[in-house]
This record gives sequence, structure tokens and C-alpha cells, in this order.
Amino acid sequence: MIRAEQVLKRYWGYDNFRSGQRQIVESTLSGCDTLAILPTGGGKSICFQLPALLLGGVTLVISPLISLIHDQVCALNKRGISADCLTSEQSRLERTAILSRVRNGRGRLLYLAPERLQSLEFETWAPQVRFSLLAVDEAHCISEWGHEFRPSYRQICHSYSLMGRPPVIALTATATPAVREDICRSLKLNQPTKIIGGIDRPNLVFSVFRSYGKRKHLNEILKRVSGSAVVYAQTRSLVERWAEYLAIDGHATCVYHAGLSARARSEAQSQWLSDEKRIVVATSAFGMGIDKPEVRSVTHVGLPSSLESYYQEAGRAGRDGQKSYATLLFGTEDVIRHRYFVRQIRSERGSPQSRRRKCSTRRLLDLLKYALSHSCRRRQLLAHFGEFNAPNCETCDVCLRRHRSFVPNPEHEHELREVLRVCSDGLFPRNCIALSGIPWYRIEQMTRWLAHRGYLDCPDDLNALPILTPLGRGLVAEDSTDPILGYTRRRIGMGLRYTAQEPD
Repeated sequence: MIRAEQVLKRYWGYDNFRSGQRQIVESTLSGCDTLAILPTGGGKSICFQLPALLLGGVTLVISPLISLIHDQVCALNKRGISADCLTSEQSRLERTAILSRVRNGRGRLLYLAPERLQSLEFETWAPQVRFSLLAVDEAHCISEWGHEFRPSYRQICHSYSLMGRPPVIALTATATPAVREDICRSLKLNQPTKIIGGIDRPNLVFSVFRSYGKRKHLNEILKRVSGSAVVYAQTRSLVERWAEYLAIDGHATCVYHAGLSARARSEAQSQWLSDEKRIVVATSAFGMGIDKPEVRSVTHVGLPSSLESYYQEAGRAGRDGQKSYATLLFGTEDVIRHRYFVRQIRSERGSPQSRRRKCSTRRLLDLLKYALSHSCRRRQLLAHFGEFNAPNCETCDVCLRRHRSFVPNPEHEHELREVLRVCSDGLFPRNCIALSGIPWYRIEQMTRWLAHRGYLDCPDDLNALPILTPLGRGLVAEDSTDPILGYTRRRIGMGLRYTAQEPD
């Protein structure tokens, strides 16, 4: 491994390997098939890029996104490493020149999307190349039980004969034990070396809130946590809406989703990476392969597609090892939206769509179990990925007891009445200036408590205003004098009893 460490120092500037990297590189250089699980930001790319420089021949890299392919090829070329890619965006003349360079041994790494393995072009030129290694990046895409399933990943093993069946390394950051087995089985790995690096990110603080005020809650997070931020929403329209909200609230924001042109996406990514824009609001299309170390917060304003994708997206915070925050805000409408998407999948018996619906249902149940649980967030996430018996983190919302039941006392009388008064004026209590001195979570606790006691009706649509019930309207009408003045009330309507002195 002396040569490997010399190469690591020469091209990447590191003196030592990170946790798990050394074992993965050793396995790959020895010619073994390898399954490598490293956390987001754990340095997976080096585990096949470095061996490519020592093995000779060509390392073929399968990667799911053209943008990710371009980023990695550009980064390698800047380091002085010969790397190319073949994509649908290139002309036939460009691809011919690249293939000629690869066949003549002047390229060390060649990147492809998995769909190109089934092309006539690949069948023509592949037998003419000496492949020393096949690297399957984001290997969880091969499994229907994982997230971001790509059917073309299932066909990778059918191309082995054209490549002369070189050793295979499959890499991912998020794979449950079932997904790991599916990867090995689907890629037909031969007695693979399995190196499961610890996926724990102890510098991340995880929190989940069933929020009645996402906008105010998000602003609280962005106000309290400085530095670069990512905000994930589920659909393109929601991304546009949240970006508009944040711009109105005075935040420097850019937008990223698959509905934008390649130029617009590249510009947004560049603005965020250069700190021209502090916040990027995006769908799950953003982030794969993005290595910005100083991201301080990742907030999901709704339920992500799966617990695996949530952990991967949350892991884009704090890659520099500094304390960072991953927060999930969700409401009833997010659950309804997920259930709608699941119902849209046809469930014909025995069809790939029965399987997809079953997988989607299971992922939704895992998400809800995580979001609604009252046990340590980190322990839950690690257990989901097969790491059991972890201690409580003592930093998440559960460990900090942020969800304790609200038990009002006479000191809360004025605040409760203010919430009712604001609702009677047809306003959102969470956005009202009159309540700005009350923490967002207290407002949500009081809103829930008032709804539970029958003073408010909170619709399932969290964009709809809370409505006073007849009981609540009676209470507000009764309170014609501001209670802060201290007039005697022997029975306050919300079950609170105290006597205040009349003012002099």
C-alpha cells in the first residue's frame, strides 16, 4: 500500500486514507469483487479512482446522472488524471475521438450512464478495450427495495462478457442489509469482499417536527444556523413556491430541479457553490456528487421519498465534520400526497408495478415510523441500516425532549388568548407579528392544545387557516378587556383558575 499512499498524496493531497478506504482499495487492487458502503462524504470515489491509476487498462465507471459524470470527469482532469465520458449530449464525432483515445490506452477512466451499456455502439467497441475494473457507483439504484431505482442497473451484469468480466466494485452510501444482498445478487458478484464503513455522522443533529408553521419554522432554522443551506421539497412546483417564500423573507436563494434547462441548473449550482446564493431550494435531483464541505443545514419541508434518500440528502450537511443540522418538517398534507403517489402505481398481480407498489408502501411506513417515533433519531436511522445498539445521541429533538406535552399554567393565559385572538382576526398565528416574541414550537404546542380542547379547528390542509369553534368564539367575545391589565377572573375559560388584583 506504499504506492497507493504515494498516489493518494500526489493526486489528492491526503497523507492518509479515511476510515474504510484502505480496506476497499486493498480489496480492489487484489482483484476481488467488492461491495463498499461508506457514508455520504466518506470519499467513495477515491476507492475506484485511485486503483484505476495502479491497475493499468481502463476502469469503466457506471454512474446514474450526466451532471454527476461531468463533475467527476472535470475534477479528475484538473488533478491531472486522464478521464473521459460518453453521453447522449456528445456528437458522434466527439464520441469517436474519445473511443479512439480509450482504445489506444490514453485514458484511465471512462464514465457511462447504465443505459449506454445496452447500445449497439457499446457492443461494437467494448471488446476492443482492455478493462481492468468495473465500478458501479450509487449501486443502491440496482435494487427495487432501495431508493432511486433504475431498471437499467439490473442489466449491467449482462454486459460482463463484452468486457471480459473484470473485477467489480459496487459503492453506495445508503443500503439496508436487504439492499446490500440485492446488489450482490443482481450484479452477480463472485464471493465479494464486503466492507461496511460506519455510516454514523455524529456531527449531524437530527430533528423531526410535525409542523403547523413550516414557513416560520424554516425561517427560524435559517436565522439560528448560519452558513450554506439546502432546502428539499418534493415536487418542482413546491420548490418554486418555497423559493418564492424565502425570497420574500429576504433570503438569497436559487432553485434546482429537473424541469430547468441544463444551463439554468448549472448556473444555480455554481451560484450556491460559490456562496453567491446562500440557500438552494431543490428536489432530490440536486446533491448527488456535490461535495461542499461547509453546508450547515439541510431541511426537508415535507416527507422525502424514503428513509434511505433522507439520510443521504441529510448527509450533505457537515462534510467538514463541524456541527450541522438536518431537520424534517412535515404535515398531514405530506402524508396524503405520498399515499396518492403510492395509489397511482398499478398493482397487477405479479407485475413489476405490484413489487413497486409494495416497496413504496414499505418505504412510506418506514418514514412515518421514523417521523412519529419518540425514540432517539440517530438510533433509529442507524438501526434501519443494520447498526444496532447505538447509544442515544443526546442532541436530537427527542433526546432534548422538544416534544413534551404542553401543560398550560396561569402564566400561559395571555399567550393562549393571543393565539385565539389572532385566529379570530383571520390570520396565521405562526406568522403574526403580535406573537413574534413566542417561540415557534410554543405557538404550535398551544395551537394543538387549543384544537384538542375544542377551541380551534385545524384543517388537514396546513395552508388553510385555523378556525375558531363556537366555544372559541365565545371565549374571545367574553374577553373584551385585555387580560394583561389584570381584571379579576375567577374562572378563565381554558380550565385555568386564578385571581388577579384589579389595578389601582
